[in-house]
Amino acid sequence: MSKRAFLFPGQGAQYVGMGKDLAEHSPAARGVFQRASLRLGVDLATICFEGPEESLTRTDYQQPAILTHALAAVEALRAEHGDDAVRAELAAGLSLGEYGALVFAGVLELEDGVYLVRKRGEYMQAASEAYPSGMAAVMKLTAEQLEPLCQQAAQETGEHCILANLLGEKSITISGGKQAVERAVELVKEQRGRGLVLDVAGAFHSPYMQPAQESLAAEIERTQFHPPRIPIVCNVDAEPTTDVERLRANLVKQLTSPVQWAKTVERLNAESVADYVEPGPGGVLTGGLKRTHRDARTRKVDTKSDLDAFNNQ
Repeated sequence: MSKRAFLFPGQGAQYVGMGKDLAEHSPAARGVFQRASLRLGVDLATICFEGPEESLTRTDYQQPAILTHALAAVEALRAEHGDDAVRAELAAGLSLGEYGALVFAGVLELEDGVYLVRKRGEYMQAASEAYPSGMAAVMKLTAEQLEPLCQQAAQETGEHCILANLLGEKSITISGGKQAVERAVELVKEQRGRGLVLDVAGAFHSPYMQPAQESLAAEIERTQFHPPRIPIVCNVDAEPTTDVERLRANLVKQLTSPVQWAKTVERLNAESVADYVEPGPGGVLTGGLKRTHRDARTRKVDTKSDLDAFNNQ
């Protein structure tokens, strides 16, 4: 029997206006925005619905905004179509999205989830400002082809340069010192790959996030975690788990470890998942999954029209 998994998006999925029509249509969605805003002392609804874009792209606002929109979409879906619509056997999330999976699975309370990602964003921003660093998207090269290029760039510049997000066979994000990332992109183009330096605050999922990791570990240790009602496939090892201490440890490791998203999707497929739902902005995860797993059922819940069409998608 096929299973369903909920997938939660990560940074970069945001856009000005996200969640607005869901909140206007659904009191349940509005309630999520209100609870999150009250916990943080920040009007997340206005930031999501009206911007400005400069606020929504700030790491410390962007992370709780994306998480809140995703969880508001879950509650709108539940209110509109009943508990069966939010039934799932597994959950996963891309980087930041792992916190959405934890709230969805009952490990974290909503308020604790948005608080942790707000602090996560603050610590990541501070770590990014401590040393010039960045990320780049690379296409048309496999991890095996790209790894030695990152090593060469690191050796030439004396900076870290690693594979950070393994999104697909030939879709990878690299992370490291600014000079090393720029040099790696040059080497990628020499090998007829495609490389693009990204407009991000710093080198996420790299050793440059070590200060953020240490600060976040203390916050996570102080936060109550509950046993999950379903397994969560974690970013760092692409393995499903219901072990609370392992979930804690993986959140900490995640900040300096590569995101194994391609392996996560393959693991979900191996667990007989054939129905994927992505609540929140963008629909990037289900869009990419549909290209690689064409037989899978994929649905996003970003807007009211998605909500209305949910059972017919």
